[in-house]
Amino acid sequence: MQWFIALNEPIDPAFVGHTSLYENFAKVAVYSARKNAPGLVPNLIYNGPENSFTEEMQALGVNVLHHQLSFEHLLDSVPDRDDGWRHIARGAMLRMDLPEIVSSNETILYTDTDVLFLSDPSIYQFPCAIFAAGPEFAIDNFVDINTGSMIINLENARHSFRELNEWTRSNLHWVPDFDQGAIKAFFNGNWGRLDPRMNWKPYWGRNNEAILVHYHGPKPNRFRPGSFERDFSSGILQSLFDLNPA
Repeated sequence: MQWFIALNEPIDPAFVGHTSLYENFAKVAVYSARKNAPGLVPNLIYNGPENSFTEEMQALGVNVLHHQLSFEHLLDSVPDRDDGWRHIARGAMLRMDLPEIVSSNETILYTDTDVLFLSDPSIYQFPCAIFAAGPEFAIDNFVDINTGSMIINLENARHSFRELNEWTRSNLHWVPDFDQGAIKAFFNGNWGRLDPRMNWKPYWGRNNEAILVHYHGPKPNRFRPGSFERDFSSGILQSLFDLNPA
């Protein structure tokens, strides 16, 4: 099974730390896939030139595809968005171009970079008409989905995603949450239900049957190594942490 992740290059020095963090997440994801999911063929869609990170990924057996977001030229003209939003959008929204980037008609896996594979998704069947996604916060809520792990039927998604991108171009001024907000608004519930084991959240508790863990919410860098002391005590991160501190 072809597996894809996507990142934007660290263009603005102010966001290098943020990007480097996600580059490290990507390396962890690849290492875990090599160990626990040998049936996956890893691919990185990278919005930027060759650099030490892409070279390291290639050395790990990752196929690096250099691609600029198809509507990147529109991002700078979106009102009421800061440079941080634009920087993240150039990477996060790359998944919306997947049916154009990949010419085959395969069914593929797309994930965010902050995932850890515990077993091999390629040994399971995840049928879907266009794409399938799992719940975001509540494990039984398939209306409020999370696009951090998606099964995409490229043959069927090609036309729909072209329409999605056209719609997004006209609605960038209000679409929330980057690609996820656009996908949820455009498809309006018309998606397949992905087994929650394919997008398991730490705040759902321990699950020995989880296929991949997605560090959605509190991420590993927010905890001190060894002591697990956290650097937050309020807000959404604390609320999610409180769901299952263990």
